[in-house]
Amino acid sequence: MSKFVKTKKIEPLYLPYKNGREKGIQVVCKVCGTYITNKMETCTHPEKQVYKVLIHVPGTNGKKRTKNLPTRDYKRAVLLAKEFEDELKYYNFSENIEQQDNDHSLLLDEMMVTYKKFLQKDGIYQLKSKRIRGSGHISQVDRVFDEFKKSLIRQGDCKKSILITEITDRMIRKFLTEITNTPSKYNHTLSILGTFFTKMKKLTQMNIPNPTEGYEQIPIKTNPKSIPVNEFNRLLEIIKPENGTKYYSNYSKKKKDEFYRPWLISALKLTYLTGRRREDVLESKFSDIIEDEEGMPIILNMGNTKIERSKGIQRFPDPVPIFPQFRDFLLEIGYNEFKGTDRYIIGHDCGMERETMKNFMSKAFSHFYNQLNTGKQISHKSIRKASLTRMKLSVNGNANNLTGHAGEEVLNKYYYDKLIIALDLAKKDITMF
Repeated sequence: MSKFVKTKKIEPLYLPYKNGREKGIQVVCKVCGTYITNKMETCTHPEKQVYKVLIHVPGTNGKKRTKNLPTRDYKRAVLLAKEFEDELKYYNFSENIEQQDNDHSLLLDEMMVTYKKFLQKDGIYQLKSKRIRGSGHISQVDRVFDEFKKSLIRQGDCKKSILITEITDRMIRKFLTEITNTPSKYNHTLSILGTFFTKMKKLTQMNIPNPTEGYEQIPIKTNPKSIPVNEFNRLLEIIKPENGTKYYSNYSKKKKDEFYRPWLISALKLTYLTGRRREDVLESKFSDIIEDEEGMPIILNMGNTKIERSKGIQRFPDPVPIFPQFRDFLLEIGYNEFKGTDRYIIGHDCGMERETMKNFMSKAFSHFYNQLNTGKQISHKSIRKASLTRMKLSVNGNANNLTGHAGEEVLNKYYYDKLIIALDLAKKDITMF
């Protein structure tokens, strides 16, 4: 005969009437997403109810310090609230006292703000988040959130009080059908939203469904395109002040940008010689160069921004070999004069912030490359793809040991130019049978 275990019913939290209640103690429901102190009978989630204390900060205009109380016993909650108040008074209400406030509002807007704080390791998320995401990723998240809220408005579903738990499959499906620009944008948008719902469920420990589940990424066939060596050399030749001005005709007054900078050619060369990201190229200094026994540069310890962000460390030195052509470049730009100094290899005295220089490099590359009239649509990233492809051909095997990637899979998918590899093989004396 089957035996059934009778589970104990969880009762709502006890709270005296207002006149008999300890000042500052409230009841919050993590599902309802709001205070239910004066409307306990409306909440049907007793297991999600928590006691919370609100303490007014003296000398402020209504500022409060709050804390969830880890007990379901009202008398114990009163004692814990008093301890918290005494602690605040002892430290003069210092902001350094962690509030341990895990009672997140379920409002969609507030959930989005919380998620961005998590990405930036802000406040209580310093230990919960593995890494600080870059400004580029934060901007992409902002864009997706903004587009999603605009989609909800168009659907007639967006109201200021909408909860994250009220987002349905229909809303997601309608939004994703509007993302028609490219498969890559669709996939990126789906990934950001899916991660947002999953992470907020984990952070808040609330029953937040993920309405993006079941939606598949669109398969994308990648075909990396690098800049050929002859085009790269032609590009360097036309980077001159007289070719650097770009005029815009869609303004009432003539507007122009200047894309020539004296350091630009060196920056593009160093990118090609190392195959590294713009920020890593621009952050490299002469003091990062190691010499051999004869006093010649042999290794450049470059930073690896991607690893540094993922691990949350300041600098991850990644050794890059200095081969003869690379060595000649360093001697050409003044290595003997500046070796061992804390001077940037690229544009030390240019007066621009490194982040500004990074963005400028991409725009300047496009401006000058368009003047080659190749008819191709390639970006600054094509230099890195060309460099990594040539590294693979040079080492006759895995190049990831030189590039800082974990394996060859990412390189094969996004960086290696298959045409260049095929042309290289065609020049070799290969016998198949």
